[in-house]
Amino acid sequence: MPHVTISVSENILTSLNTNAEEIAFSMRKEFALKAFRDGKLTLSQSANLCDMNLYDFISTASQAGITIIDYGIEEVERELAMLNAESKLAQLAHIKTNLEKLNETEPLPPEFDDILSRRVNFAREPSP
Repeated sequence: MPHVTISVSENILTSLNTNAEEIAFSMRKEFALKAFRDGKLTLSQSANLCDMNLYDFISTASQAGITIIDYGIEEVERELAMLNAESKLAQLAHIKTNLEKLNETEPLPPEFDDILSRRVNFAREPSP
């Protein structure tokens, strides 16, 4: 692995009240944040560059005001539609379970399962 070396005088270290390891970490971290912000590195690559786990790097980037997830309006609308469909599906499945409990002696009509299966297909296939 290539190494980068910089020289820092003892006077600077004393003035900053730090050591060479802290300066090296800070420089790697700042470089990783800039590379991620500029789209040159992924989250994982950036975290690796500054020897941080992914969650700590996400927290550090967020504190630095860097957008972690950059969705466009259309992507957000598509995600919300999927969540809404999945929520409706979960509600429908819950209703079916409750109806089955109330009506244990007689099965639900087959139409109910047809409706549920159509909802499942709708929930799993995003609209164009």
